[in-house]
Amino acid sequence: MKLFFIKTFCICFFVLFTTNIIAQDYFGYSNFGGITSVVSNPANIAASRYKFNLNLISTNFYVGSNMYELDNKKFFNFNFDGLQEGKDYNKIDNGETKHFTANVEFLGPSFMFNLNKKTAVGITSRLRTMMNFDNLSNNSFNILASTTPNNNLYENNYTESNVNYNLHSFAELGFTFAKQVFKSEKRDLKLGVTIKYVKGIGGGSVNINKLDILNLKNADTISKIYGNFNVGYSANTQGLLSGDMSSGFSNFGNSDGSSCLATDIGLVYEYRNNKKYPYQWRLGLSITDLSLSNLTYKNGSQGGNYIINNNHLQNISTATISQQNGQTYEQYLQSLESQSFITVVRNDSAKDFSMNLPTALHINADFHVYKALYLNTYILMNLLEANKMGNCYYTSTYIVSPRYDKKWFSLFSPFSYNSLSEFNWGVGVKLGPLFVGSGSVISNLIKDKVHNTDLKLGLAIPFFRSYKSTQKD
Repeated sequence: MKLFFIKTFCICFFVLFTTNIIAQDYFGYSNFGGITSVVSNPANIAASRYKFNLNLISTNFYVGSNMYELDNKKFFNFNFDGLQEGKDYNKIDNGETKHFTANVEFLGPSFMFNLNKKTAVGITSRLRTMMNFDNLSNNSFNILASTTPNNNLYENNYTESNVNYNLHSFAELGFTFAKQVFKSEKRDLKLGVTIKYVKGIGGGSVNINKLDILNLKNADTISKIYGNFNVGYSANTQGLLSGDMSSGFSNFGNSDGSSCLATDIGLVYEYRNNKKYPYQWRLGLSITDLSLSNLTYKNGSQGGNYIINNNHLQNISTATISQQNGQTYEQYLQSLESQSFITVVRNDSAKDFSMNLPTALHINADFHVYKALYLNTYILMNLLEANKMGNCYYTSTYIVSPRYDKKWFSLFSPFSYNSLSEFNWGVGVKLGPLFVGSGSVISNLIKDKVHNTDLKLGLAIPFFRSYKSTQKD
């Protein structure tokens, strides 16, 4: 368990840092966001500052957990070899329920252009992998993460309920249409919609409904264990379920044909009393990843519903119920069944398995302060049930971001707080076509220990309209 989360943390960071190129809207709205801004609100490109905007490649990465924290110096030296507990990293033993969340996103070749002064269209290509692990008790985490014998952990009972692990990788091709539907001297209203064809790559989900460990004797022996759990995963997802988020991208061509249609819808309202600047204040509302159906994996999905120790086994050796090297997850479940450790209630092998898209609400308020200075407030709100099988979701986040915003140079400094009780402070810079930033880099520099990080990089080629042309009727 310890190696799984440390490995995943490092893999996620490595995957992003070794790419060289983000959705700038995660720092709050920019007047020069262009095609990258449609992922949070498709209305953003209506009557925009661009004649044409081409995104070559952008990436957005986030990983965070309250399970482990890495040493600040190790982290910023990007040195993850030979990590030692107590020296390079520590368990976070604070009594809180444990979580782990990560997502990696690539916005591929995408572009937008204006049909006229009020109407714009865009094409986006996008690839996402998301992971959520929720609701593990602090006591059970200490058992699973223990590397040395600790007698205080043994001869005790442990109970878990509704522990969930969800992981999903999927791609999409989107068409955006946005229009300024109302314009007066002081007010603008813009509407936008993106229709997306979503292609599933792979997904997996585990839900532990109930787990009772009675008298954990020592690190190698469990007296009794009861419970039940559900498992489901697509047939091509072995690498993803092993914690390697990058395997979702390599499996793109091996998908089983699962797909669905989804949409993003949004509006933007702007108020101005001075024609010299775009607006005095601006409000954007949108809902993203709305779908009438789930992504359903069909050909050879695996899993089912299982009861643990229905035959009342006692003094169970942990070695005999551990997954062996080279075992697939289906082989592992069959091995547990052959030992009478689990009883199959429902076998879902070769049946359909479904994952939900990460539906979210976005609220963005932007205020002009002075000349090129703005203050942005941004709320990303998850609309899915967090602790549910098949639900990968974005962590609800609240951002306040002052910025200096010009055509060829912008500077952002976001302050954020999320539903995982993480406070972050970061910085981002747009210099010509290049954007680079992190919403947590400053707070991580200040802290001795790091338990969450993000990085955003983007390369987009702009062709601007004059500001006056966007104000003409």
